Amino acid sequence: MDRTLFLILLLAGVVIFMIGIFALIKRNKYYNPHCLVQGSAKIIGHDFTQTVPTPVLQFFINGTEYKIKPRYKMVSGVRTPTQSKPEFWVDANGHAHYKINSFVNDFRPIANEIYPIGNEMRILYNQQNPKFAIVPGFAKKGSISSLIFTVIGILVIISSAVIFAGGFVK
Repeated sequence: MDRTLFLILLLAGVVIFMIGIFALIKRNKYYNPHCLVQGSAKIIGHDFTQTVPTPVLQFFINGTEYKIKPRYKMVSGVRTPTQSKPEFWVDANGHAHYKINSFVNDFRPIANEIYPIGNEMRILYNQQNPKFAIVPGFAKKGSISSLIFTVIGILVIISSAVIFAGGFVK
């Protein structure tokens, strides 16, 4: 093998590592500890990206509309063949739990029971840039994904160095 593989791996590792670092910097710059202003947001819909329903929130600051879709810190569930109605709850740590019938994978019928459209939820937002808002009890954006990108980037850089130093590249 020539040095092309080493250079490709090294470049990929650096790019992945930098994506993770930039995501961490962005998260810390806008979310922590800058989300200090309390406000309320209206539930205008539901999102099912994490299998279970999360509220779609709308709020206005100085006449400008903002929408956020908070995410749970973790989702875990049990599928049973006999569960007639889906059950859903969020614990104090922001982890979502569910029980659902194995044959019915849909929380849409009970989404409005969990997060009724039109209800208000408390939010914290960045006064300089309100689009960076969080919902207390939900995960802060980028917390896990930025860490995963950083670690994978480091592993790819190390593996490319091992390939090069180990004599696999001539």
